[in-house]
Amino acid sequence: MTAERFARGKVISPQQMKALSEEMPLALLPRDSITKVVSFTKKFKVTLGSKAKWNDSSLDLLLRESTIKCYTDCSKSSEGIGAGVAGPSTKLSIPMGSFPSNF
Repeated sequence: MTAERFARGKVISPQQMKALSEEMPLALLPRDSITKVVSFTKKFKVTLGSKAKWNDSSLDLLLRESTIKCYTDCSKSSEGIGAGVAGPSTKLSIPMGSFPSNF
């Protein structure tokens, strides 16, 4: 049995769920029930500016004084999956097991 037999977002029977979960353990991970909402109202403004403006040293000083640089990464190995964050006075490593979820 493959996941292609089950349409995305459809309710399946307990028997179908059991059969699917035997081949795909990820099917048993918890899921949320958030309804998808699309909003077309724009509450932000994007300003790219010219290359000359981005090369301006006063902009560099403004950004340097008002930003904190953090680096994020995630990786997968035979031992499992993990994520990390590094920044000023911060070094965080988060093991996420074998079947992580973003919920």
